[in-house]
Amino acid sequence: MEVKIDLDIMAYPAGDLIDFEDATGLALIPELAKSADEEGNVSTALLSGPLLLGLAWIAKRREDKHFTWQMAREQFSVSDLLDAMGEAEEPPLAEPNRAQRRASVKSSGPSASSTAGHRKPSAA
Repeated sequence: MEVKIDLDIMAYPAGDLIDFEDATGLALIPELAKSADEEGNVSTALLSGPLLLGLAWIAKRREDKHFTWQMAREQFSVSDLLDAMGEAEEPPLAEPNRAQRRASVKSSGPSASSTAGHRKPSAA
């Protein structure tokens, strides 16, 4: 079953928000906030099944006013839900950043902090 989830929840009618929360038992805005990064991008990997299903149900119900929560539970597959978010494949693993790479490499020499405050005698 094909559907496209719209994450612009501020544009949702209040009735959709209430229906989502009644059907899923989840508070939509706090649930989405938990899965967002600093820029507000939502990661599908962090979304729960009931949250994905509820969003897909609301989207499908906009196309077909007679599409019920029970129909969504019976007719949507996990693949449908991931496709609806536009991320059917697993996201690639992130490359470690510079700080993470440096932390994993142990140096055999003294660190800059261990030699701080120790000056070599100057030749005057």
